[in-house]
Amino acid sequence: MIADSRCATALRIQASLLKRISDGFMTPVIALMAVLVCSAAPVSARDTVPAAGDLGATHFPNSGAPSAQRDFLRGLLLLHSFEYEAARKSFQAAQGTDPGFAMAYWGEALTYNHPLWGEQDLAAARSALARLAATPEERATRYGAMRTIVRRWTL
Repeated sequence: MIADSRCATALRIQASLLKRISDGFMTPVIALMAVLVCSAAPVSARDTVPAAGDLGATHFPNSGAPSAQRDFLRGLLLLHSFEYEAARKSFQAAQGTDPGFAMAYWGEALTYNHPLWGEQDLAAARSALARLAATPEERATRYGAMRTIVRRWTL
C-alpha cells in the first residue's frame, strides 16, 4: 500500500508512460527519458516550497541588496521549475527586503505567464511592475540598468 498520494501519482504516470512505449505511441528513447526524470525526484505538492538545495543552483549577477539575493535566486529557480506560486512568494519576499530591487518585480511579473499551458495574466503582471514604478518610462528612468530589459520586455 502506498501511503503517499504523490508517490502513487508518480507511479501511475510512469506506468502510463511505459504503456505508451509498448503501444508505440512515443519513441522508446523519449519515453525512457521521461520515466527517468519522473523517477529522479518525488512529485512536490503545489503548496509546498522545496528547499533551495532541491532546486539546483544558479548564478545571476544583479544589483539587488545582498540580503535579498537568497529569496530572488530561489524565486528564479522555482520559476524555471514551473512552481509559479512559490516563485511569486520568493520574489515578493525579495521585494520586501529590497523595495528598489527591480529584478524581483520582473521575476514576479514572469510568474503570471505560463506559456506551456497558454495562460497569461497580463493585468497581474503589469500590476507587479507598477508597484516598482507606474509606467515603463518611469521604470527605465529610475532604474537605468533595467533600461534595455524594460524596452524589450514591456508588458
